[in-house]
Amino acid sequence: MLIYWPKTDCDIWVDLDKLPIIPPCYFLVPRETQRMVDHMYYTTGTTITWEEMEEVIRFLDVIEDGVRHYHSGTTIGPYVPLAHILNMRNINKKYLKIPRPCVPPQMPANGDMQIIVHDKTNFTGTYSTSADDGCVFINGWKHLLETYHIEIGDRLIAVLHHGPRGPFLFLTSIFDGVLEYHKT
Repeated sequence: MLIYWPKTDCDIWVDLDKLPIIPPCYFLVPRETQRMVDHMYYTTGTTITWEEMEEVIRFLDVIEDGVRHYHSGTTIGPYVPLAHILNMRNINKKYLKIPRPCVPPQMPANGDMQIIVHDKTNFTGTYSTSADDGCVFINGWKHLLETYHIEIGDRLIAVLHHGPRGPFLFLTSIFDGVLEYHKT
C-alpha cells in the first residue's frame, strides 16, 4: 500500500510494507554501537531485514571484544560498517573493495591487513588504496574464498579497524552471523 502526499515542491511516496523499523535490541546496546548502526554504509542492492538487523547489531556490539582479543589498540577515527552484497568482481577477480567512507582516516596507502572472520579464523592479506577514489582494495580475499563457501549474492558486514598494530578487517555474514566454514 502506498501513501501519496502532494507538496508544493516535491512528491513523497511512502511504502508501508518497507518502513524502516529498528529492532528492540538497538535500544539495549551502548551509544557507540547505535552510532555504527546509524552510519552503516550500504552498497547498491544490499538490504537487511528487521530480523537480520538484530544479528548485525550483535556483531557490531562485540567489535571492541575482537579489538581487545587481537590487541590491536584504539581505532583512529569512528567505525563505519559496510553492508555489502557480493558481486562478480568479489568472486571472479577475487578482491573486496571497501568504499572510502568506511576507511579510517590516516590509514596508510598500502600494507598488510588482518582479516578476522571469527576468533578462530583469521587471515593475513595485503591492501592498497586507489588513487582515484580513496577506496581500499583487499588482496587477501582469495584465501577467504578458498576457505569459505562464498557465492555471488551473499551479503556481509565488514568493519575496518585501524590502530597501532595496523588495519584489521572484521567480517561476518548477514545470513547466519558467521561465514560457514568448509574444509578444503
